[in-house]
Amino acid sequence: MKTGPTFKSDVAKSVPFDNSTDGFVSDNVQAAIEEVRTMPGSGVTPGFIFSRSGACVVGAYMYIGQVVSNKTGMDMAGSNKIVKITVSNSTTVGSNTTVQIQQRTGLSTFADIVGASVIVLAGGFRVSTVLAVPISIGPDWEISCYNKSGSTLTDPVVTVYLVPV
Repeated sequence: MKTGPTFKSDVAKSVPFDNSTDGFVSDNVQAAIEEVRTMPGSGVTPGFIFSRSGACVVGAYMYIGQVVSNKTGMDMAGSNKIVKITVSNSTTVGSNTTVQIQQRTGLSTFADIVGASVIVLAGGFRVSTVLAVPISIGPDWEISCYNKSGSTLTDPVVTVYLVPV
């Protein structure tokens, strides 16, 4: 049997991996190891950014560049998983405030992506959430972002981190 840094084995590929409860796509140990390598640690680069200058009241959408994201969403090429969402705000919020990610479903229609939201707690100004179970999106979805409930956000910047499936 060979040993050392150049030795490779196909054993991990032949060991089944139960992905029924963890959000993984992988069905063997080797693929699961590779999938973990693509998950975020302290951060993933690049993230997809939504923002708005000034007040972002409840129900208001954030922008992609200079376009409001409920007019044209951010295009996500291929199939992906949302693994992390961050929100930064220039002031503290008065009540728990939910920021929601949506999928564009038609020319002028959007639907909330279940689980793709974060809450900035009352008195806070920032939240960074690694999702316990990554959320599958795609293929080729357009996504948008809005202030769903709570307080007005001021100068919010929302970053959505994805990994390809």
